[in-house]
Formats: sequence, structure tokens, C-alpha cells
Amino acid sequence: MKGRAYSMDMPAFGGTFTDEQLAAILTYVRRSWEHTASPVEPETVKKVRAETAKHEEAWTEAELLKVR
Repeated sequence: MKGRAYSMDMPAFGGTFTDEQLAAILTYVRRSWEHTASPVEPETVKKVRAETAKHEEAWTEAELLKVR
């Protein structure tokens, strides 16, 4: 912020939230920014968790930029 660079990892949430809870959180965030897309479905959360289950390191900027 304001020209300062931070190099800290965000702690993983792992199994803190159920698929249903995480879908609700993501939908809330989406709607808070006036996004009009459909709610995030728990099935989508489950699918993404399965696809990324083996990712053990912090996500890099390059990896996150590929997400659309």
C-alpha cells in the first residue's frame, strides 16, 4: 500500500468452511461488489477443491492471474 511491498502468505483455510458455507461467502463477496452473476454453487466449490487439492505451496501471482 502506498508504494510499500508486502511479502506475506495468507494462511490456508483448509477445511474450515463447508462447500455450502464457502459458496455463500463467495456469493456475498460477489454481490457486495454489485456483480450480477448467479450465486456460487456448492458443487463448484467442491469441484475446484478437488482440482486444487494437491497444490501445497502459496499461490503465485502468475497462477492467480490465470484464474478467470
